[in-house]
Amino acid sequence: MKVCSACKIEKNESEFCKNKERKDGLNHQCRECLSIRKKKSYKPEKYQTEEFKEKNRKNSEKFRRENPEKASIQSRKWSEKNREKRRQYQEKSRKNNLEKRAVNEHLKRYVKKGLIERGSMCQDCNKEGKMEAHHIDYSKPLEVQWLCRRCHMKRHRRS
Repeated sequence: MKVCSACKIEKNESEFCKNKERKDGLNHQCRECLSIRKKKSYKPEKYQTEEFKEKNRKNSEKFRRENPEKASIQSRKWSEKNREKRRQYQEKSRKNNLEKRAVNEHLKRYVKKGLIERGSMCQDCNKEGKMEAHHIDYSKPLEVQWLCRRCHMKRHRRS
């Protein structure tokens, strides 16, 4: 049994969160009091500011850069858990980018017919392998740069 420092009620140890920094290994407040305290201090408007969003974006990019394997696993797990949400994002993206999709389909037909040869080396980093077509100007559907997946994603993050 342990006494909560907030409500001063003696409660079973299972009603306290773990805390390695404390001598007994448990938090000084019970789960219920801790929940109330967190709800009081939560300020949703803080998380809506552009400054917060930009900082969060930069931290996420840094994490993905420094931990590509972990980031890939996290992304895969999120996709598996949120299949419906992901499908909705994809559908919205398709509707918002009809011109881009038409241009990509046009290019695919030319590549399939052999009228345009798919690049085998990235034009940015000279890495060999499977390349993706990057359109600088979608009004010119057959003018593309062949880039590896990594360089292609970098280009799109910049724009």
